[in-house]
Amino acid sequence: MKPIRYITALLLTVSICVGLCLISSQKAVECEIILQNKETAILELTDTVNIIEQQNGTYQQQIDTLTAEISTLRQEFERMDKPDRGEPRGEKRIMEVTAYDLSYQSCQSTPMTHYTA
Repeated sequence: MKPIRYITALLLTVSICVGLCLISSQKAVECEIILQNKETAILELTDTVNIIEQQNGTYQQQIDTLTAEISTLRQEFERMDKPDRGEPRGEKRIMEVTAYDLSYQSCQSTPMTHYTA
């Protein structure tokens, strides 16, 4: 049930209460005070509902913006993830690779002297 329906039901209830109160003349003043309090509460509730509806609109805009950004980032990621098709990636070279360890036999020095600048 929407907040406006709650407010309408509340107004109807207040109206019935006022009608019943007016039947008894000695309670009329008390009912008027109750009615004023209820009207004040209804106005406050209406203001609160309006604020919440505005916030929901703002939140929905933020959600829409973030959803669009996520979609864009996903598309960029998918493009980055795919390998190039048919485009040359550089020259083909044949190379000889050698490797050494830090032992004295490989480098003819101790590890400490090997790293000095």
